[in-house]
Amino acid sequence: MYKSLIEPHAPLLTKPEQGTLLYKIVLFRHFIDMLKDGCLYFRRVDTYKDDLRDSDQTNKDKQISKTSKFEKAPNKTAEDYYHATRARTYAACFSTQNTPYIWNEYSKYNGTVDKNAVCLVFDAEKFITFLNTTYDNSKIYSALENFFLLNHGLVEYINLEKDSLINTRYLNPIQYSYLKDCKYSSENEFRSTLFVPGFGQYILPDNTVFNFPDLIKFPFRFESAIKSGVITRIELSVSHESKFLEELREELFLKGINLYV
Repeated sequence: MYKSLIEPHAPLLTKPEQGTLLYKIVLFRHFIDMLKDGCLYFRRVDTYKDDLRDSDQTNKDKQISKTSKFEKAPNKTAEDYYHATRARTYAACFSTQNTPYIWNEYSKYNGTVDKNAVCLVFDAEKFITFLNTTYDNSKIYSALENFFLLNHGLVEYINLEKDSLINTRYLNPIQYSYLKDCKYSSENEFRSTLFVPGFGQYILPDNTVFNFPDLIKFPFRFESAIKSGVITRIELSVSHESKFLEELREELFLKGINLYV
């Protein structure tokens, strides 16, 4: 049993330096939905279409974990365990650098760039504190207690084809959630994760099986985040359309956000 649901794996992860800003590109319509619902989206890491191996083991590690079986479940291997973990881990992703790369890659919808996409800019230290202090498992799924573990850290980039990370012992599954293939290094990613430890099915108090959805809405009070400097500003593309800017201003009228266009 974990003593805390908040950052139980902090010693295994790397935090951004003080003063680091985080940048998140969001499609315009998704941002309006986030404002109305008061949430941040956390997506299950095995459902990313742009990176099918997000949070996956390296090829060499898979070969090693295939040979390791559980004493009480001899038909299951460590590879099965790591694979199952990916289906119960969620991430909200950000970049530590505001670059043309993240605008080009993450403002696309069905292959077309959304010129009205926005860039949310966060103070990393304040953001982590804000999520930690406002986190409430019950507001995500009211039937569950002591469920999701919340962690934060910088992503490390490795070669999934050639590297091996298992030496004398197996890695904690959370560590793979902060590893990505080196071909994605231009992302300069920081992420927050929600992770459910364990293996196999998760049974709810009413004895039904909990099916992990593709997306989780993490309650996020935008107005409080803005007033406290967690969100420092919102940036728009120089090619944005005026009608969308007017809609955005209307949504933010009472929230005090500065727009840098």
